[in-house]
Amino acid sequence: MRDRCLWALVASLTAVSAFAQETHRFDFKGAIHSDTEVIYHGYVVEISAMAQHESWKADVMSDGTFVIREIPDGDYVLRVMTYQGAVLKEEFVSVHGVASMVEVRLPHAERMVPGGPVSLKELQHPPAAKALRAAVAAQRFAQEGENGKAVEELQKAIRISPEFAAAHSNLAAEYIRMKDYGAARPEIQRSLAIAGPNAIDLCNLAFVDTMEYNFPKALEEVKAALREDPANANGHYILGTLLLLDQRTKEEGVRHLEQAAQSLPGAREVLAHLQSAIH
Repeated sequence: MRDRCLWALVASLTAVSAFAQETHRFDFKGAIHSDTEVIYHGYVVEISAMAQHESWKADVMSDGTFVIREIPDGDYVLRVMTYQGAVLKEEFVSVHGVASMVEVRLPHAERMVPGGPVSLKELQHPPAAKALRAAVAAQRFAQEGENGKAVEELQKAIRISPEFAAAHSNLAAEYIRMKDYGAARPEIQRSLAIAGPNAIDLCNLAFVDTMEYNFPKALEEVKAALREDPANANGHYILGTLLLLDQRTKEEGVRHLEQAAQSLPGAREVLAHLQSAIH
């Protein structure tokens, strides 16, 4: 259950309707494309309602896809952004119908470096083209369940470009999938040293410490992750689970799980289990 939490990197949604009558809601799915090779680590999609002044966000997955659950039908402004808030693309979209889907193409001029906050060290040491190609190949292997091959490609990318933060971060994620937490930790720490604090790496570090039963450290790390990205559903899931371990913070933990449950099935399962235990 916690493993599913780690990989379902979508943001929590607001579910408040501005109208008294019934509103139809749909899953809004999409994919981001570019003419050049892309590592989508750290990209975010935001859609803002043009009439109700509400907005929803979702993390972009490693293959460029994203999904935002239960969006009211209507017209929106869609933005592709970095975690720092830099807007890479903006366009108008409409959500009408059961299977709303959008294809978003980034401008050709965009340089395809990791999409999250770019540190001075990253700017001084951009990944080489061969490293970027290896990282993209690793994404394909990961999506096909070929974790060993994904690890090999990411290790290759890092040998070529040691300051490639996204490659370190994605290598850590592969090690976590393989339950090799000892190997994951230094890769996360290296990514953080290069790119600086970010929600993805801090959540992964909190997950590793949780699996190694270092709960106080995991609490510090996941709270830091939520300071970087207060809407991060994965962070709310991990924090909620940790807070459930102490009866004194159980109620707060449930609130975090409720926020995560808007987009993460695993969080909904935990809440359902709690409800069944009460009854």
